[in-house]
Amino acid sequence: EKKKKQKQQPGPSPPPPAVESSNDALQIVQGEDVAPDAINNAMKPRTQEDGDSNGRRLLRALLAPVGARCFYEETFERRGLLVRGRGSNYLSGWCSTEDVFRALEQPATSGVDVDVTRYDPSSEKRKTLSDGIISATWARQQLDQGATIRLRQPQDRLTKVQALCRALEGEFG
Repeated sequence: EKKKKQKQQPGPSPPPPAVESSNDALQIVQGEDVAPDAINNAMKPRTQEDGDSNGRRLLRALLAPVGARCFYEETFERRGLLVRGRGSNYLSGWCSTEDVFRALEQPATSGVDVDVTRYDPSSEKRKTLSDGIISATWARQQLDQGATIRLRQPQDRLTKVQALCRALEGEFG
């Protein structure tokens, strides 16, 4: 009888590398030099593959100036990453207020698809204003009065966000 060869069990994972930051839980980097259209460029279809997947290009654009290899080796599943200084337009075009209202033109259920809330300073708590089906018109009125609108799972209703998530799924698996 032949004995089955046992699979070798991997050893313990090496400890994460030392962090050069005053706060080991968060890496903070400056991103002023990152091109404002980096994410849009990463999402453009390529006629000739350059060796990187769409997901890898997108990940590099989101993380810049931190490289993907550095991110995986030093940050991924170890600590947070904050990239400062990119400007307020860096992510413009991916999910605007108008995109949210267009998404709410389809029937949306409170607590499932969307939440509309307002902070109550007297109780120091967030109060849910919505119940039942939410219309875009009502949500816009609430936003104008200081409410917060949270579209749950925006990738289900916004094609741009869906494309971004799909590309990142290709990178992370």
